[in-house]
Amino acid sequence: DQSTALAALFMSVGYKAQLKVVQGKGAPTWSHVYIRVGVPPGGGPVERWIPLDPSVDRPAGWEPPKSMIVRSKVFDI
Repeated sequence: DQSTALAALFMSVGYKAQLKVVQGKGAPTWSHVYIRVGVPPGGGPVERWIPLDPSVDRPAGWEPPKSMIVRSKVFDI
């Protein structure tokens, strides 16, 4: 719910957003979701996607390291 709300807030002010779901090692299926925000805002092409995870105490740009992830998928919203 936090990721969906955060994505909606960014989209309401002109940013593109994506949801990224991951399956962590030891989890039987998809186990976590966070957003990626496209910059710069506006209708132009995205130069960079910045991960934002409202459920962890980490700075903007942090995402789980590949060593912790079994699989991932990105969804445009």
